[in-house]
Amino acid sequence: GGRPSALSAGIVWPNPWDAEGAAQDLRLWCARTLLAQLSPELVLDLLAAVMHEERVVIFAQSPVEGCAAALGLVELVAPMVWEHVVLPVVPKDARCSILDSPVPFIVALSHHADRDLLRQRTATEGDAPIVVVHLEKKEVEGAATQRRGPMYRRQHCLNQLNSILCGGSLADPSVCKQA
Repeated sequence: GGRPSALSAGIVWPNPWDAEGAAQDLRLWCARTLLAQLSPELVLDLLAAVMHEERVVIFAQSPVEGCAAALGLVELVAPMVWEHVVLPVVPKDARCSILDSPVPFIVALSHHADRDLLRQRTATEGDAPIVVVHLEKKEVEGAATQRRGPMYRRQHCLNQLNSILCGGSLADPSVCKQA
């Protein structure tokens, strides 16, 4: 029955139904993955884009990297909640529809053909611009980079972000060495 055997005495078995704990671990992993890939300045640009409800496309070398970056970006706005479209993986037949959508979104794409499609869409669109993140190049292009706030506020935000990265719960030693 329900009594532990002598072999299992002293062993703490994880609760396989602890979805809350697993989800928290996944969210932190995604945020750390994004923070490890981009400089604090670029993270601030992305946060500005999200706070201004802009459309964000993340290009990554693999779907796993793109998925982690998209979900990590959503996690970084906590305790606020991104209430718009988040597609860490976009079905191939839905890519045109998503990119043509006028609503704010965060999507991750990984194919070179998607870059050409995006370039074609942004060249002809009159809608709000799309913020494009190139993880492998460590670049952010688009409206967020053009709307940087006053330098003193930006520096304050960078200092706060660096202190969180190097001393907080998202600490990653490789990020702190770069800062």
